[in-house]
Amino acid sequence: DVYKDFLINKFNWSEKNVSSDIKFLKCELFDKREFMAKNEKVALFLMQCLNKAGMCSESDEQFLNKTVLEYLSKRYDKVLVKTHPADQVRLSFPANTNIKQTDDLIGAFNCSTHAFSFSSTTLIEAKVFDVEAFAINSKLVKEDKSIYSIFENVLSFEDEIVS
Repeated sequence: DVYKDFLINKFNWSEKNVSSDIKFLKCELFDKREFMAKNEKVALFLMQCLNKAGMCSESDEQFLNKTVLEYLSKRYDKVLVKTHPADQVRLSFPANTNIKQTDDLIGAFNCSTHAFSFSSTTLIEAKVFDVEAFAINSKLVKEDKSIYSIFENVLSFEDEIVS
């Protein structure tokens, strides 16, 4: 499993001492799962405070978010946007769009089929809700790129989203 491999290869933990079980790591989330039919394709975009964290300029962050939302809105029936808790901004979208902001992360996980973010560890929590998670790697974001080894699905912003 990708998390076990990450701990063994990145931190040199002994294989006999590593057991990664998402139920143990995030057990408090298991009680909040709702098992319902997901009849439409719903994407959850988990925003990050990239500029506030010094990972990119404000204009680059706006470009990244706008481009990802355009990409998702063309491919999914509905797109939910969850802002980072440290950045409680109200977003506005045109009335005729399939994009909506949500403040309810658990509710969003329960109705989403896919989750997207840059390198948010909240993508790991998506697995608890059987949501397929995608990390988005971009040259515009200044970070240690080895972090992407913990994610099962990684999209290249420049090669897969912009193109």
